[in-house]
Amino acid sequence: MRSSKTPIRTVACVVGLGLMFVQAALAADKQPIKFNAADQAAAKAVTLKAVDLGPGWKGGPKKPDLSPEDKCATKVSDLVITGAASSKFQGPGVSVTTESEVLQSPSMVATDWRRSVGNAGVMACIRSEVMKTDEPGVTMVSFKRVAFPKVAQYSARFRTVVDYDQSGNSGRAVIDMVVLGKGRTEITLVLTTRYADRAQADIVEQALAKLLVRRVAA
Repeated sequence: MRSSKTPIRTVACVVGLGLMFVQAALAADKQPIKFNAADQAAAKAVTLKAVDLGPGWKGGPKKPDLSPEDKCATKVSDLVITGAASSKFQGPGVSVTTESEVLQSPSMVATDWRRSVGNAGVMACIRSEVMKTDEPGVTMVSFKRVAFPKVAQYSARFRTVVDYDQSGNSGRAVIDMVVLGKGRTEITLVLTTRYADRAQADIVEQALAKLLVRRVAA
């Protein structure tokens, strides 16, 4: 991605709302967690590493947020998490976050997708929540689903556009959230950059999504 002065942290307030698929962040009940060593390793394998991004990036693994909230209610108490991992990296004018979860069975992934991404009511609620912000100097412009290649059994992308005007910097930024599901694994990839760089972001997102899906354990 090209360098820019986009204040990534000023638009990061909406990224947390974007991580609804691999987390229980928008769930109405508590998701059971039963970690095991094999699935923890599998989850870590499908988060981005520094070597995947090349020089000039800062960041690394971070603790996944599995805490529940009651916003856009979806049932998760029957979906058991057996592995979870996360990583975040920032480069010049661009931020990339990955989250992964391994569930107890492929049918749980199918159920989760049907209840979240496949549920029009839930997605309308999420759009409403994403469009809210009290961050000074940040104006939400749009949130919508945009086309993305079927690189996994389940594939979707959602794009949030924001305008910012802070500390002498102003412009438009794009936050793309790619959600993927394969076998027992769910992956979320969130990329934030300048709106002007969205075409380049599309190329990067597709390449990174394919890389992560290839790492999903059989």
